[in-house]
Amino acid sequence: MKAAAAAAALKDDRDDHRKMDRHITMFHLAVAVGTADIQFVERVFVNVVEPIATALAYEQRMRGYVSDEIDKILRVREDNLDSLSETQQILQVSSLAQLMALLHHSLNTNARAHLVINNSIDISLNLYAPPSTCLANPLSSLKHATDSSDTQMPVGLPVFRPYHTLLLLIDPDDVLVSLPVDANPLLIEFIRIVNPTQCFEELQSTLDCSLSQIYRLAAHLIHWQKAKIIDVIHARNMYVVNPDADLSRIEDLAIEFSREFSG
Repeated sequence: MKAAAAAAALKDDRDDHRKMDRHITMFHLAVAVGTADIQFVERVFVNVVEPIATALAYEQRMRGYVSDEIDKILRVREDNLDSLSETQQILQVSSLAQLMALLHHSLNTNARAHLVINNSIDISLNLYAPPSTCLANPLSSLKHATDSSDTQMPVGLPVFRPYHTLLLLIDPDDVLVSLPVDANPLLIEFIRIVNPTQCFEELQSTLDCSLSQIYRLAAHLIHWQKAKIIDVIHARNMYVVNPDADLSRIEDLAIEFSREFSG
């Protein structure tokens, strides 16, 4: 009975200690990078570490999220002596640990990650995004990209002109699948109808929106490396074949092009 009482008292002391430490004022987010390339390290800090730390700091301030997750991790570490099963248990109980694992896997797979922190903050990261682009702030939602009063384009993006158009670098369906669930409806419609045979001025009429809105949508897709700016493809234009092009597939590609851009 005395042993049980002592164990219960020890548990209460640990719980009280956790409660006292609940309101942390500072935490560190450490990322191990296997390179001495200072430019790459800076890119990781600006495009990955800084936005995640900002989001975690906000959740800690508003809801004590980081403190709660640290408590969960410490409980597992205190009760487990097997380091292998300890890692598995931490991943089962801690959404923060799951978040870090997903981040590691996503960035190593395709240099991009889409995370939801504490079911509150939806954050998208692109390791190779231009650091100078204001769109690099993942807490700035594209929900406001249709504000016609915002004509200031992000630094580091190409100059947009009404006679330009957008060429998607991957299939439109794949782009749509990669969007967050609350993506701007105008962005979705833009991705569905944009094609390199229509200029921005024509797309403006089709979507019934301003050119500044079109430019913001295009800038978003360029930032996430889903598209690039080109001149409108037209039969009167002159083109040069890329010397590395596989000409053995020219007939198949011509058929595919006619099917995709019949207009």
